[in-house]
Order: sequence, then structure tokens, then C-alpha cells
Amino acid sequence: MKRLVLILILTLSLGSLFAKERTSEEKLAIARSYLIKNHNFSRANNQNKILELKTLDALSVLGYSNGGFVIVSNDDTNAPVLGYSDKKTNLESPDMMWYLNAANQALQSHTASSSALESKEPIEPLLKTLWGQDTPYNNLCPTERENEKAIYPTGCVATAMAQVMYYHQYPEKGTGNITYSFQDRILSADFNNTYYQWNLMTPTYKKGEYSDESALAVATLMYQCGVSIKMQYNTGGSGAYSYNAATALRKNFGYHKNLQIHYRDYYTTKEWINKVYDELKAGRPIIYTGVDESNGGHCFVLDGFDQNNFVHVNWGWDGNNDGYYDIALLNPTGNKFSTGQTMLSGVDKPSADIKHHSEIVSEDNFKVTKLGSTKLLINDGKYANLSDQDFTGLLGVVLEGNGKQYVLLSQENKNVPNMYYLTKASSNMCLLPSDLADGSYRIYPASKDDTDDYWEPVHISEGNNNSYILVKSDNSIALTAVTDADWHGTTGINSLFYNAGETSPYTYVYNAEGQLVCKMKTSEFQKNNIPGNGLFILKCGNNTMKIVK
Repeated sequence: MKRLVLILILTLSLGSLFAKERTSEEKLAIARSYLIKNHNFSRANNQNKILELKTLDALSVLGYSNGGFVIVSNDDTNAPVLGYSDKKTNLESPDMMWYLNAANQALQSHTASSSALESKEPIEPLLKTLWGQDTPYNNLCPTERENEKAIYPTGCVATAMAQVMYYHQYPEKGTGNITYSFQDRILSADFNNTYYQWNLMTPTYKKGEYSDESALAVATLMYQCGVSIKMQYNTGGSGAYSYNAATALRKNFGYHKNLQIHYRDYYTTKEWINKVYDELKAGRPIIYTGVDESNGGHCFVLDGFDQNNFVHVNWGWDGNNDGYYDIALLNPTGNKFSTGQTMLSGVDKPSADIKHHSEIVSEDNFKVTKLGSTKLLINDGKYANLSDQDFTGLLGVVLEGNGKQYVLLSQENKNVPNMYYLTKASSNMCLLPSDLADGSYRIYPASKDDTDDYWEPVHISEGNNNSYILVKSDNSIALTAVTDADWHGTTGINSLFYNAGETSPYTYVYNAEGQLVCKMKTSEFQKNNIPGNGLFILKCGNNTMKIVK
């Protein structure tokens, strides 16, 4: 025990020994190189001095007084640049403060983990809007009780929703109506009879450069977005929940039925960034939220991707601070500032091809113990539905490999609401299938929505066991716990990778018409890397399997 403690102390000491604080000159040089590379910076600021605009324990913000900045890490063991913007700067805006505090906390707690990600093809920002929360956007919002001339801001969730809806120019009009009480007043919206005048709205609203009709069109959209989520208006920032936005977009504005909310706490960094990238690659801006303990929730839009794996953020503050930021480093493990990160995927018109995903999660270890060579004991904790929609379907434990899939345990669940636990099978003991051939298999907890014909892995918080590899040989079995969740992207084709028999070094992907789509190394195969969506046929050696992406 003493030797173990000594090793840990030495490890921590060595880490501190090799870490070096960047000097002001070094940080200035890093910022200058980024600012000069970007022509938008250099054209407007070539005569201006680069200033240190803000400093926290683990990072500094350097840039120009009239707009444009770079976020630089203070410690040379971290990536030098965390984000940059060529827009007007407002470092005190709530959303920007959330990001800076979250990044600072991640760097201090050593949870930042973006450097291991593979670089991706850049995606230009999808949004053209630079909308905000004040005039003219809040022209129809309620006023303060004490001062009827003071109008509440629209709220960040409403502004994020409105910008994404303007991007899609959808719908023509809404569905249903909502009435709710706010500060002894009644707020209501008749979506059925409100037509959204997309043609009158403009990407920007500068004072004196827009018509009254254009102002009314955007204010109507903003107000209806706010009422749809029962906005609690406030001078310091109007508030609402992101899962309410998911419900409203689907129910009141007719967006895709498979629109879904996802919680970062239950995804690895690689999974999360891949999901962000896939949405943006499909042309779908992402409504994203973050929560901190001091200032509550913040909502904004992710709409682009650069060569550094930085995500383009539209903060919803009239273009202020819009730029590219490293959100991968905001790992929620041990990081109080970045808990509560969520994203809405599938925000698109009903005609889009979007696969359904449930959001069944667990914070507990998935534990499997062998009882002899034919029986298993499953200890798997609690499972919750974090979707904004009720869950009806099966919760179970799946054994998969060698081209076969077995359901070891299952339990039917009906109409399980958001934030409620699912019911598990009454027994946690199961027999292995009698026809189980020698080979390697994966055991994992899974759910199956009653509208789906496939089992989907439960998302388990990072660091816990999420599955086991079972190897059967002759009359014996061996179990190995797995915490890495990268295999989630290959569910349903695990036989290609865990087959004890002959496999090919390459996996060939064909479309439904039999045309070759791509070829990948089997050892590096990821479903997310298949171009396009739809039904695909995989061939690896003598193994053939269909998947849907």
C-alpha cells in the first residue's frame, strides 16, 4: 500500500515538474499567429495592439479592443489554443462566461481530452443569422411589472430555436395552442393560426436598417418560440429547459418525429464529437445547452466545424463572440461547470431520413459474473429514460457475436416518462444459449423501442463498465469488462470484429443496390464513417450483415 501511494505521489510530482506556465510573451506570440492567419482579423486590426482581455487560472483571452480574440491555455502541457473569434467581443455575456469557466475548470481538473480526436473535414457555418435577445426580437415579449417600458429579453432557448427554424424556413405555420400563467398574467400563443413570414425576416437587424414588417415577423417567431416552452421571462435572462424545446419543435412546429435530446454525461468525448459532426455534416444545426452552478443554463447553436475539431458557435448575442471553440475538452467527468451539457439532434423537416434513437441511460456499473460454464449473473443497476418522450418497449441484456444476436433477459415497459426509471427483468440470472458456438461475443444492456426492430445499447456514464467480452472455448468461458464506449457505433456488426474464425483485414460496404460504397480496415471500422445514410450491406471475409445508418 505504501509503495502504491509513493508511486502516485511521484506520478503527480513528475506531472507538475514538466508542466510550465506560459509567459506573457509566449501567449502573445500564440495569439498573434492565430490572429494574423485570419484575414478577417488582420484587415480590421492591422494597426491595433493585441491586449490581454481576460485571465483565469488556466487560460487567458488575448485580442483586439474592437473585436477579435484568441483563448490561450496558460499551461504548456495543454493545447495552446482553445477557441477564437473574429467578431465583436463581449466576454461578460452569460454564455461566454459559461464557456470560459467550464474550459478553465476542465484544464484545472485535467479532464480535457480533445487532443486524441481525429481531424475531420471542415464544415462552414450553416447559420447566416446574427440574432439576439433584445430589440426587435423581444418586441412582443412581456414587460416588467414595475416598468412597463422595460421589455424582457426573449431568452436564449427561444433565440436558439428561432435561428435554427429560420435556417430551415419551416414551418409555414404551427400546430395547437398554449396558455400559461406568468407573474399573474396569462401568456398564450395560437400556433394554428399564425403564419411565419420567413420572406420578411432578415439575417441581421441593425438599427435603422429594417422595416416594421420585418421586425414584427421576427418578434412573432421569437415570442411563439418562448411561449411554446413556457418561458419564464426575467431581466437577467429568461429561462426554459432544452427538453421542452425538443417537445415544442416536434409538437407545435412539426419537426421530425425522431428529434432527440442527448446528455453528454453518458457519452465519451469521441462519441459526443462524432455525433456533433454527423449532425452538422447532414446540414442540421444543433441546439446546445450548458449549465453551471452559479448562473444556471445557457443555450446556443453549434453550426460549423474547423480543421482543429473546434465547433463553430453562434451564441445568440447579435454575433458577439461567434467563432470556433473546443467543446471536446469540456469533459463532464469531475467537472462541475460542464455537467448538464445537452444537444438536440434531428432538428429537421419531417421528410428527412433520420434514424430513431432512444435515450436510455445508467450511472451504474454493468457487472456480469459467470456461474460455471453455462450460467451468468447480471448486476446492472438502474436505467432511466432521459428522452423528452415516453418510452414504450423492452429493456434487456443482449449477447452478440459470430453473426448472431441473443436476448438473455428482457422486460416490457410502457409509457415511462422523462426522468423516470425503467423496470428490469425480475431475474438477474440467465443461461447461455445452448447453441452458442465457440468464439468471442459482447454482452451489453440494451433497449428496444416498440417502433424499432433493433436493440440499442444503453448509454452508461463514462468510466463505468458498459459491456463485457465473453470468449467461449470448448466448455469454458472467460469474461472481460469494457469501459470504452467506442464500440457503440458498430452495434449489430460486432461479429466482424470478435469472430474467432477467419476474418478479412478489410470490410466492404455496399448500398442496397449492390454498389460498392467504400472499403475500410476492419480493425478501424466505424459505422459513422460510412458516407451517407440508409441500408448498407457489410462484407468481411465470409461474414455478411445488413445495417441501417
